[in-house]
Amino acid sequence: MKIFEDKKIARVVYTNPSHDTIEVLYDPDGTGKSLTSYYIPTDNLEHETLNELFDLGYTFEKILIDTKEHNQKLVDMFHGVHRKYAELELKKQMKSYERQIETAIVSDTITKTNLISTILEFNADEEFLFRTKLAIFDIPEIKNSKNRELKQRLRISKSLLELISTLSETLDTIKSE
Repeated sequence: MKIFEDKKIARVVYTNPSHDTIEVLYDPDGTGKSLTSYYIPTDNLEHETLNELFDLGYTFEKILIDTKEHNQKLVDMFHGVHRKYAELELKKQMKSYERQIETAIVSDTITKTNLISTILEFNADEEFLFRTKLAIFDIPEIKNSKNRELKQRLRISKSLLELISTLSETLDTIKSE
């Protein structure tokens, strides 16, 4: 009984590296609407279906070449899909980074906009004034300055505005020394 007689064969390949099974993908009804797989063991050279393939011009060597070509197409297809997926993921990450940057820019703008109101709000707050003085004395130019008079003026500042004004004068003086 001939299985592939009058059937269009789409592909004949080995199914595994040991080449002990062949897959024949064929059109069973000749309409092209569906394909069917038929598996043939290669360990029995007397196998009727294997001999039918040989009669149709297939050899073990041709099947090996077709298998290598088919596998390479699968590898190329996989790489294409993987590359496309990586591109999509990269685009998603870039959009996320762009949103983060936009948010940071907006936050920075808001911070600058509110700077004056923040200074005025905390101008008389002694705790905030004290922490600000500590932060100023950590500035390398202030920390490394030998000018005791300028440092004393920073220490005795009574408000945030006075401290900022004194800081500005101090930095200008240090730069000109």
